[in-house]
Order: sequence, then C-alpha cells, then structure tokens
Amino acid sequence: MGEYVLILKRFFGFYVVLEPLIRRPVASQRLQRDLQDLGLSEVQIQALPRYEAPPDLPTESARIGAAYVLEGAAAGGRIMAEGLARATAGAPVPVRFLSGDNDDRQHWRKFTELLEAALTDPADRQVAAAAAQATFLALEFWMKDWDQYHG
Repeated sequence: MGEYVLILKRFFGFYVVLEPLIRRPVASQRLQRDLQDLGLSEVQIQALPRYEAPPDLPTESARIGAAYVLEGAAAGGRIMAEGLARATAGAPVPVRFLSGDNDDRQHWRKFTELLEAALTDPADRQVAAAAAQATFLALEFWMKDWDQYHG
C-alpha cells in the first residue's frame, strides 16, 4: 500500500497545479479524498510538493490539448483500479482517482465530441497537439523516479 500512497501523492502534486489551468479541477479533488482515506491530514496534503513547470496553455486549444492527456489517463485508471482490487484481495482501497466517472465511456465520448467541435481549424489542432505533447512530457518528467519520492 505504501507504493500506492507514494504514487497518489506524486499525481496530486501534478494534477493540483495543472487542473486549474485547464479549468477542470475534478481529479485532484478525488486524489485529495483518496489520500485522506489513506490517513493523510489536510495539512500533510497541502504540504505536498507541487509541479513547478506546467506547460504554457494560453489558448482554449492548448487547454483542450492538455485536458486530452488527463482525460486519457483517467480512462485508463479504471483498469488500474480493477487490478488494484485484485492485488489487494478485495480489501477496501480508496480508488476515486483511478475510477474516475462512473460512466467513463460516456464521459470520454462527450470529451471527444467537445474536442472535435472546438478544434475545427487545423492551426487549433496543431496547438492542441503541441500542448498535449508538452503535458505528457511534463507528467512523464514529474512521475519519473516516483518511487524515490517520500514527501
């Protein structure tokens, strides 16, 4: 369970910074509740290190590109939550962050519809793609060596 707590702490430090930039503060709230259920106090959670170099997201197209990365990660989280349940032999483990919305398929479909409607111009798609790549690289950098993190 210790590794799970470390991973959630690390994700929190990224999501709590990025979500306000893309105007979707949902996953960080789920992370906070999971961390509280795992025994962290509000003070401990607020003291966790934050990612300090978020990608520049000056336009709605850029914010949609960044949101694409977080939405895609959320879509994969349900599979990880199921694997965690198997690995812990059904013991109660807070998985709000990993489980995401109850209807991920519906949520993902709505998000891709928004993406299609908002990114009709090729230049906007380029901006969104660049922001998605920057966000993915930022997340990858932040999560690198997560197991060395003990904040």
